[in-house]
Amino acid sequence: MNGAIAQHSHGPVVELQLDRRPANALNRAVCDQWTAALRDAVRGGAEAIVLSGASGVFSSGADLVEMARADRAGFTEFCRALGALSIEIAHCPVPIAAALTGHCLGGASGLALLCDARIMAIGHYRFRLNYVAMGLVPPRYASRAVERLVGPGPAARLLIGAHAVLPDEARALGLVDRTTAPGEVVGAAVDWCRRQLALPRTAMLETRRRLRADLVACVAPDQLEIEETTERWFSAEVQDRLAKLVTVREGHVITDGE
Repeated sequence: MNGAIAQHSHGPVVELQLDRRPANALNRAVCDQWTAALRDAVRGGAEAIVLSGASGVFSSGADLVEMARADRAGFTEFCRALGALSIEIAHCPVPIAAALTGHCLGGASGLALLCDARIMAIGHYRFRLNYVAMGLVPPRYASRAVERLVGPGPAARLLIGAHAVLPDEARALGLVDRTTAPGEVVGAAVDWCRRQLALPRTAMLETRRRLRADLVACVAPDQLEIEETTERWFSAEVQDRLAKLVTVREGHVITDGE
């Protein structure tokens, strides 16, 4: 286990599980660890990858507790680490699936959308791209991924309206490829990977590369808008919104929730 990331082997498929409970929130260290684990798994010969979370939550997105305390330099470093993870997922040379073991929110939803397939647990879980609700502009890759999956109209509702969808609606829209019982999500993602590996390899990989080219182009370093995102984060609009979610009192951070 590398920090918050545990590696599990399923034959030629390698599962990289984020386990940073209770919310599986993303911070710089987690992003760095997931990036390194993904790179090492591919270099080590993994033929397909599954990204998974803990029971009940794939990831709640950015760690608002840490972000509430962060200065500009700290927030920028987090954005760079999240960007590096996004690039690693987008450029993964082998099939990669997201096993959404529960809630998938914020920046984590963007990461899941960069995968080739998403399998989501059935239950009272939410898939939500809540960038605009926080006062932020969604990354170009998240916007492109949603639009190519669901079309322009539904994409506007999901991105501008920050609409939270339950698993069945996410499947009906095309955001996720399949829903299944919570205990079967990882197995279903591994099975999806194995089906890809059963295809003629060269043709499968080249077709995959061509189909993902427009999405991958949106994850180029000059497309990540890190400086712009940092400016927006420290704007009065976003900080006022953050203050409603996270309250700092006498050195203690209290998360009030959304």
